[in-house]
Amino acid sequence: MEVSFDFHTLSLSDLLQIPFRQPRVTAPAPVILCISPQFVAEQWQIFVTHAHIAHYFGGHLHLYVTSMLESYFNLVKEYEKLGYVTVDYWMRYKFKNKTFDSPEPNSNVEWRNQAGAHTDCLLQYKEVASFITFVDLDDVLVPRGFDSYYEEFSSLFYFHPNILTFQYPKREIMLHNKPTIDDINLVEQFCHPWFATTTDTGKIVARPVDLDSMWIHRSFYVPDKKFYVVNHNFLLHMQRPVDTNGQDPITYEMKAFSIFKNLKLNESVLEPVQNELEKHALYACLLLDCCEPGAGFCREEVASFITFVDLDDVLVPRGFDSYYEEFSSLFYFHPNILTFQYPKREIMLHNKPTIDDINLVEQFCHPWFATTTDTGKIVARPVDLDSMWIHRSFYVPDKKFYVVNHNFLLHMQRPVDTNGQDPITYEMKAFSIFKNLKLNESVLEPVQNELEKLLNSSSFQKVASKLPTHAYYFPIMFRCYYEKYYRSLDNTCPNGEGCLMTPITFHYHTNSRWSSDIGCYT
Repeated sequence: MEVSFDFHTLSLSDLLQIPFRQPRVTAPAPVILCISPQFVAEQWQIFVTHAHIAHYFGGHLHLYVTSMLESYFNLVKEYEKLGYVTVDYWMRYKFKNKTFDSPEPNSNVEWRNQAGAHTDCLLQYKEVASFITFVDLDDVLVPRGFDSYYEEFSSLFYFHPNILTFQYPKREIMLHNKPTIDDINLVEQFCHPWFATTTDTGKIVARPVDLDSMWIHRSFYVPDKKFYVVNHNFLLHMQRPVDTNGQDPITYEMKAFSIFKNLKLNESVLEPVQNELEKHALYACLLLDCCEPGAGFCREEVASFITFVDLDDVLVPRGFDSYYEEFSSLFYFHPNILTFQYPKREIMLHNKPTIDDINLVEQFCHPWFATTTDTGKIVARPVDLDSMWIHRSFYVPDKKFYVVNHNFLLHMQRPVDTNGQDPITYEMKAFSIFKNLKLNESVLEPVQNELEKLLNSSSFQKVASKLPTHAYYFPIMFRCYYEKYYRSLDNTCPNGEGCLMTPITFHYHTNSRWSSDIGCYT
């Protein structure tokens, strides 16, 4: 069937304006990252992360927006003023007077017309950018073995001169969103070894002069022999971050994660990016309405996690860079559990006579542990509990209580005294070498460095100089607790009251009074 038009009968108002746009004559950076259209966008944390990493390594985001939370959009516009991103608007097809039974034109557009947006971005920068990538906002690339995107991409095309497009596979990284922008720590979030056990179809990098159109994962006009999947690096896929409350908002189709130490990023790679981010954090926080009015901080005064431990129970994360990451991971993989109990295992420990002698690496990074474990202590999300006992909450049923097996509390219960003698010579535990339990020195070295910084303070040294050099009350108190609590043979309430000590009695008194200045006294 032939259709013809008589253009002589059309008025100017009937003509369709085709919105041609001129190609760009300059590029804000030699590497352009074309970002798929954002719709109902709210995860500003991912944008902040991607913007700073891309900017530091010499890339520029070209971000298409369909719909976005207003505060998030305001934040993006501020980053546009700083030169981190160019905002472009990607519209959906709409009818002017749509009714309930009107056809939906967008239903026949593949993936919100990502291919159209990618091709639009390609044609904008075709003659001015050195390299161009086509990624989602939650796909972030960190160069490996190179200082910039430009260096890494140049190397690829140098060693593979017949290849037109290189595809970087995607591998999901375990990620935890932060509630406010000043909580974001890129080193903490990305320099850990937890990754998905499988990879996903990746995204490509190309020289824009070599392409005329793009799809989502590749250009179909590039034959397979000129298409190459890289194996030296991958996109960090931030697809499903654990939410700020420690819970996984997506509880289906969950991927398996494991530790891949060979994939872990070195902290030094992202430390300068973190420093740059912190310069912008406070202002961005104000834009996102995360600050208390008139307050000098941008932080919710609530706890994400809470633990109930004795002072001699210390926890060192294993496989994670922080308590927050380790605890979030537990609740991520066990969504039906309310409290996790960490067992206690005594570590062979030697007290030091002065604070200057303390060396945490030396004291804790050795393989000598007790051959048995003790009843542990729990971690929970405080919103899940209303009361606590010593080792658990009795209002949490057994099916929602879980004893972890990947880590344990280092129990510093009976350290050898500064004179090299054991002040507790009864009920001694058997110790043995457990090389698999030994902490790596690198874990506690930064903690030791922090301690040594304090030691350089004259006021700190003044106070520390008056600390006791030997244990006096500890063996007395331990004997008391041993007899009245751990080995109690009657039905009396287990506690340390009535423990008499010479020259001072702390736990027994009559005619007691209380003063706001000195507390309880007799």
